[in-house]
Amino acid sequence: MKYTGYQPTTLFFFLGFLLAMVTSCTHYDKLPLSGKKLVEVLADLHVAEAALISYEEDKKDSIAARYYRDIAAIHDIDLEDLDTCIAIMRRNPVLMQQVYDQVLLQLEAEKMRR
Repeated sequence: MKYTGYQPTTLFFFLGFLLAMVTSCTHYDKLPLSGKKLVEVLADLHVAEAALISYEEDKKDSIAARYYRDIAAIHDIDLEDLDTCIAIMRRNPVLMQQVYDQVLLQLEAEKMRR
C-alpha cells in the first residue's frame, strides 16, 4: 500500500491542537490595574528611576521606596497591585511589549509638553 499523505482525522487533530496552542499563548491573567492607569503609573516610575541616578548608592533604596509610595498615593493604587501587574507582564512578554509601547508614547508626550 502506497502512502498518500496525512489521514484527514490526523490533519484535523493537528490543526485543532495548533489552534488551541496559539489561542492559549495569547491568554493573559487579568491585570489588577486598568490599561491607562497602569501606563501612567509605569511612566511615573520610569521618571522616578531616572531621578534616582543622581543620588548616592546608600540613599537610593530609601528614596526609591518613598517615590514608589508617593506614586501609589498619587494614582490611588496599592503597590501590591502594581507588583501583580509586573509579575503578570513578566510571564507574558507580548503583553509587556504592548504596555511598554504605550508607556514610551506617554513619556514622549510628556517630553513634548515641556
